[in-house]
Amino acid sequence: AGEAGVIVNFSWVLKEHRTASANLAIDFAGYNSFEYMSFGIIPAITADTITKKIYSAWVYCDSLAQYGNICSTKGPLIVPGSSLGIDSSGYVYYDTKTSGTIAEWHGTTTAVTTGAWFHIYVSHDKSSLANVPVIYINGVLQSITTDSAGTGTIQSESDRPFIVGNSLSSSTFNRNTINGKITDLRFYNGDNITNTVAALASTLYAAGSNASGNTDGLVFQAFVVMGTGRARYDGLTLTED
Repeated sequence: AGEAGVIVNFSWVLKEHRTASANLAIDFAGYNSFEYMSFGIIPAITADTITKKIYSAWVYCDSLAQYGNICSTKGPLIVPGSSLGIDSSGYVYYDTKTSGTIAEWHGTTTAVTTGAWFHIYVSHDKSSLANVPVIYINGVLQSITTDSAGTGTIQSESDRPFIVGNSLSSSTFNRNTINGKITDLRFYNGDNITNTVAALASTLYAAGSNASGNTDGLVFQAFVVMGTGRARYDGLTLTED
């Protein structure tokens, strides 16, 4: 017996559904695997009217490599709009494509390590290129290093699909797939939250990987099907380990 669901123009089927209370974790094979899931264009994530973008996810890394991409938006010319991931040192990075050079930042306070679950929370006010993202790891605010300040203006993402895993970008902006598992991936419209960014980060970490609650401003949530198994997506089929 399986379950099927549809988000915008992407559908999936789980081969097996179990009743134990544990969230679904999607397992990606990492460097150069090109494994990804495309949810299509989701206006609630990519609309230009959204000023503050907030991402939340629980991740478990089996290994670390340069640019372990968690999620991104992919451009019509295979150039990503924005990307969120973990670098080879275990630091969380966030970047966004501009009309000039790419803008990229990473946190430096807490490094994600292998073999354990970490909560990642990133908020970015894209109304100005001068705004640096706010990053929390396990509820701890991170110091931010600017790797590239970017030039020009932040580009529109309104026509770009939301991708989890490999960003399918060109070699210039390639983001390799994370080697590990992702569960309870969320996107919040920060313009609509009543809590502060800090309060939302704190409550999400404290709640753990939970399919319910913390819905203030929530517009997207994935990988929270209740079951004891993991799933792997190879670009064609989603199967349980």
